Amino acid sequence: MNRKKNITLLYFFVIVQLSVGVIFNSNAQNPSGKLKISLIHTVNSHLLRLNDSVYRNDFNETYKITKLKYYLFNFKLNDIPLYSKEGKYLLVNAEKNENVIEFEKINNGSYSSLSFEVGVDSADNCSGAQTGALDPLNDMFWTWNSGYVFFKLEGTSPYSTGDLNRLEYHLGGYKGEDALITKINLTNIDELGNPASIPVAGKKETEVTIALNLDCFWKDGKVSIKQNPICVSPGKNAKKIAACFSSLFSIKSIINH
Repeated sequence: MNRKKNITLLYFFVIVQLSVGVIFNSNAQNPSGKLKISLIHTVNSHLLRLNDSVYRNDFNETYKITKLKYYLFNFKLNDIPLYSKEGKYLLVNAEKNENVIEFEKINNGSYSSLSFEVGVDSADNCSGAQTGALDPLNDMFWTWNSGYVFFKLEGTSPYSTGDLNRLEYHLGGYKGEDALITKINLTNIDELGNPASIPVAGKKETEVTIALNLDCFWKDGKVSIKQNPICVSPGKNAKKIAACFSSLFSIKSIINH
């Protein structure tokens, strides 16, 4: 009887040791890394300054920017979804000193692409006013349209025919042909112009800085201030301007801490 008991105990300890070994082995092979994404904004080869700086667009029109806000969501590395405790959406506001979203528990490795979407998905557009990044107090909710503004750009220009020379682009729309949700797929390019990986190392934080180049808004959206100073509702005009979304963003730098 004692011999059987001893054999049973021996088997038990062997199984426990093997299980622990497998767990530690798995963690060693796939350590958990962190990813931090920061957004910056550039225009005319300089960092964007709201209210007091004068810029010039591709149509040789001068302007000032007073507001720039937009939604990003559905972040992925190599089509692998990333999840943040900060919530589903990042509401980027150029008025803030920092626009950051952080992700944890990412498998160690080298990734070839980073993607996300500009806008708010149709389900959340149809759910009415919400909380967090989608709170109406963030001034991004169209109450008359029961949907959200995806991208908001405001300012002034002597070339604007709007009242008080205002610029106002409130771009959004999630229904049918008016849908503006745009997927952005970014790759890392090294100093020599060659494709490079996005590394995520266990127990380290990878910080990716993404730049939005406002020059592309006018150039790729074919937006002349004189001809089109205001667009504040979904439709063909908003769709035409939003064509610039896919070229607005690029990876500026990657740092491993």
